[in-house]
Amino acid sequence: MEALNIPYTEMGWGFIVGLAVGFFLKKSLKIALFVIGATILVIFGAEQLGIVTLNEEVLQDTVNGGIEAAKGVAGMVKERLLAFSAGGASAALGFVAGLKMG
Repeated sequence: MEALNIPYTEMGWGFIVGLAVGFFLKKSLKIALFVIGATILVIFGAEQLGIVTLNEEVLQDTVNGGIEAAKGVAGMVKERLLAFSAGGASAALGFVAGLKMG
């Protein structure tokens, strides 16, 4: 009897962890961008109606702060995945595969 060839069952646990992290990050980034975009559209609409006044410098500072936070998280994930298993290569490849799948 021949065994079934199921994808990812022959991969190491480093690859699987990287795959899960990459998949989760891509999905959560899509959700976060959707929420941020909707919020910005509501704020722009409220400004157009004269309900609020938008300070563009504060908005730009907030966006820059978010970008810096994202860079910090990306650096932490990269550092952790590379140190995860022997050389971290399998975890890094799993992470890239997870990003593609997500």
